Amino acid sequence: MRKHIWLYIVQEIVWILIALLVAAFAVFPLVMKLNYVFLVENVCFAFYAVTLVRLVVFFKSVPWLKPTWVRFLLFVININIFIFIVRKEQNFISIYDSFTIEDLGIPKKTLSLTEMETLYNYFYSEINLVVVSCLILILAFCARLVLSYWSLAKTRLYVDEK
Repeated sequence: MRKHIWLYIVQEIVWILIALLVAAFAVFPLVMKLNYVFLVENVCFAFYAVTLVRLVVFFKSVPWLKPTWVRFLLFVININIFIFIVRKEQNFISIYDSFTIEDLGIPKKTLSLTEMETLYNYFYSEINLVVVSCLILILAFCARLVLSYWSLAKTRLYVDEK
């Protein structure tokens, strides 16, 4: 039993490290050239996207998703996070439209126009990929939560009939 718990703890730590690594790789090109203003938000969104991939794909094997109250709490929280992410995406799009490098952060060295354009295009592609994947994965995770509740309720009704 004790070994089983340690395996779950190690599994959680490995997934957290994988998510942090992916998030770090996503923002690395921006951080190398800028004092990136949206570093925390961008890392959090990328981390959350990887975490949601895990929760959607390995839904039944995540031990802390077993209690019904945890699933309900995550459902409610994810609806609020969905709205928050949509608002942040609108903010990111308006920053991209302004095309001012200072909106992203102060450059660490003088950048040519080509480098600024490349950096802006990377920001646009990366942030949209991360945000859209977060939004899609939140919907998928909420659907998994609803389906799991529905199947549990259906099982209870079936058992109660007998």
